[in-house]
Amino acid sequence: MNGLAASPVTIAGALVLAGAVALLGALGIWRGGAGWRGWRLAALAAALLGLLGLVLSPWRATPAASGRAVLITAGAHRAVDEVNAIDAAVALDALDALGALDPIDAVDAADAQDLRLREPGGGGRWQALPDARTLWRREPWLRRLEVRGYGLEPGDLDGFAGAIERFDPPALPPGVMAALWPRRLRLGEPLLVEARVAPATTGRLELRGPGGVEADADAAAARRGVTLSTVPRAPGHLLYHLVVRDSRRRELASEPLDVTIEPPRPPAVLALLGAPSFDSQALLRWLTGAGVPFVARQELTRGRARVAALWSPDLGGQPPAAPLEAASLARFDALVIDGRSLQAISPRERAALGAALDAGLGILLFDADPARGEEAGFDLRSRPLPGTARAARLRWPGQEPLPALTVPSREIVPQPEVEPLVWDGDRHVLAARTSRGRGWIARSLIDDSFHLRFDSGAHAYDALWGRLLGAVARPEASPRFVLPAGPALVDRPLDLELVALGERAPSAEVADGPRVSPLPVYATGPGRFAARLWPRHEGWLRLTASGASGGATAWIHASGGRSWDTWRRAARIAATSTRAAAPAAGRPPAAVAPRPWPRLPFYALFLGGAGCLWLLERLRAGSR
Repeated sequence: MNGLAASPVTIAGALVLAGAVALLGALGIWRGGAGWRGWRLAALAAALLGLLGLVLSPWRATPAASGRAVLITAGAHRAVDEVNAIDAAVALDALDALGALDPIDAVDAADAQDLRLREPGGGGRWQALPDARTLWRREPWLRRLEVRGYGLEPGDLDGFAGAIERFDPPALPPGVMAALWPRRLRLGEPLLVEARVAPATTGRLELRGPGGVEADADAAAARRGVTLSTVPRAPGHLLYHLVVRDSRRRELASEPLDVTIEPPRPPAVLALLGAPSFDSQALLRWLTGAGVPFVARQELTRGRARVAALWSPDLGGQPPAAPLEAASLARFDALVIDGRSLQAISPRERAALGAALDAGLGILLFDADPARGEEAGFDLRSRPLPGTARAARLRWPGQEPLPALTVPSREIVPQPEVEPLVWDGDRHVLAARTSRGRGWIARSLIDDSFHLRFDSGAHAYDALWGRLLGAVARPEASPRFVLPAGPALVDRPLDLELVALGERAPSAEVADGPRVSPLPVYATGPGRFAARLWPRHEGWLRLTASGASGGATAWIHASGGRSWDTWRRAARIAATSTRAAAPAAGRPPAAVAPRPWPRLPFYALFLGGAGCLWLLERLRAGSR
């Protein structure tokens, strides 16, 4: 029983009441005329005083040393005598290798969620606390900390108003200390894993998938950061692994990476093309061969046009290619247009096109000649480069350089809001995109891409146009989860985002095997909601959401055990180092700190008073 903390005024009032009762009893005993009443009042005062001491938890003030303590966390190496000499020390997350240090019971708080604090002047006794934030509430005298080991989790520092005056973490063990990767991909898209290993790592870093080692890098390069890439070959929920091996090929760590590969969803394309060319004909053949639903309008001569289409009845009636109206543009996901056709659009059609952009339609401009003003009014402009047309090998993240292709001596004008899509070996941007409303606008300077169709199997042409169309295609209108790009750990919070355009309050739930639990979501903006997930078991979790506009499903794998051990320690070092560099918050430490005095005397006083009352009542009844 800890009692209820009371203010000095409350305690003083209670003591005055108990003292008045005791005084009345003493006067009755002294006078002798009150008989049993005086003894009863004295016993009642004793019982009342003991009860008040237990319930109100009287406090006494003891020196708080200097407001300084030593925080002992995982990775701290110290001698028992050294720890016992510390006036105030906290043991948190101590390594298993330390064992039991008498009188310190060092435990792994990552599993046991245990924290122990020795009270100054308490004879080496340690009191168990549930977490670090409870420590900050219970021990307000802590103002200056020396942290030993790898430090604390970011959330553990919430509520600490003091400063970390010293923090010298030990070196990280070999392993992966940082990793980012996309958790959802369309089949055919590359999986890009950005990873960095600890400075003590030697050997190689491997990306293992269903087909074995699919990418690797030397540890010397991985210490600075590398990007490992592969292309998944089949849809499904896949578990890749980042494997660290030493110079003798021994496995030091294997960290799981979960990826969900979804079947491709070809966007519906509207193509507005000028006079027939090798490039426009190659594009139409590629759309047909790839099974992309499209409607293409191609100018033959002035006033005459030809319409080609590949449109499934499942998509409804085929929309018209002209004129451009809001109703027909809403049926398409992307508009591919050349410079000549862009200049021929009427003002009314431009207004409809602008409204469609705000609603999510994407626009890709290609084959636009600046000398003829065909890029005038477009958000993405180009500028000339020294020299004439040149041969270049196109590339982008996760893609091996394409075969050499002749490109114009121009580049997209770089701007802060412009995202490069394709560039050459000299980092000249040849295709880029920028957002407008809910849609994307892209510009490509690659006018003779049809030459890539002569590559073996036409893979280079597929990759280039898949990259360009995927960058501008309308985003899905149905609800979807936006998953974080780092590790998901058991018993660690994971923040998610749910995009449900037009929804007010979609419902969501998480399935952990046969157990299904609701997942609360909170609105953060129009059509956007936030949720926090706490995985409790290692394995796959299925997230589902439903609303008026449809449903969404996502999968995520929670890692447990010793997975991502180096990553956890690196995160603790980063969080504690950031806090160590920050100034202290709150008021300076007081000269004294409140401490509850021992409650054993109050137990004895209460039991003695209550026992005397009982005995007096028995004696009084027997004398009658």
